[in-house]
Amino acid sequence: MAKQLQVPFTSKLPHPVYFRAANLPAAAAYPRHRHPWGEFVYAFSGVMELKLAGSHYLAPPQYEVPDGAPA
Repeated sequence: MAKQLQVPFTSKLPHPVYFRAANLPAAAAYPRHRHPWGEFVYAFSGVMELKLAGSHYLAPPQYEVPDGAPA
């Protein structure tokens, strides 16, 4: 069973530009969410799976998935 994680920020970031790194356990998942800023997702190891704007992405190590802020 996947470990459900909490989304750290949903309405406001602590600074205009914010960097965050996290070690996630295997099969961890964030609940479906949205926020008013862009996001850059990068996996150092393992594979990250993302569902974004109706598309499905797999990000292997050393590849990124940029997410622009909603219009």
